[in-house]
Amino acid sequence: DEIENDLRNGNIPFSGIISYDEEFIWIKHQPYVRLTVIDTKFRIIIADVIIPREYFSAEYIKQFLKASLYGLDVDTIITDGYRAYPEIIESLGAKQQRCSFHVMKNLMDDINPIHLSLKRKIKKAEEKIPELEEKLKELQEKYAGKIGRIPKTDKKRQKDKAKMKELKKEISKKK
Repeated sequence: DEIENDLRNGNIPFSGIISYDEEFIWIKHQPYVRLTVIDTKFRIIIADVIIPREYFSAEYIKQFLKASLYGLDVDTIITDGYRAYPEIIESLGAKQQRCSFHVMKNLMDDINPIHLSLKRKIKKAEEKIPELEEKLKELQEKYAGKIGRIPKTDKKRQKDKAKMKELKKEISKKK
């Protein structure tokens, strides 16, 4: 209460730029939400409350912010991308700024499944390379010392040469 009074009376500096976020938590197997307002520049917790999850709504956020910021000259509120924020913040007469951490996290959430899928494909391809190289080596050793054009009658050697070509192509693709 003393800090809150000092903040509202101007004894503690206030930047006018705040961060607001929620954290969804469990306490004794029950869902709760922690709502926090922090002065971004001076790193002062202005308000911090834990409520049962069933009370959490856009209307609750609006009332919480209104009560928490009463008497303070708020210019900008930094938030994540929850759809209700623009309307809530506008009703409070402030500007909204999207948190760069949340923007990056949301981008990574979209990219991550693709990235993980590609990593698995690369790993699988890299694991296959030694096996392909071994097959190629066996075929090369089988015909070591034989040079020149392959006779048309030697169908087995022609098939093996085509297979060696295909293995080389596959290995270079996987690398």
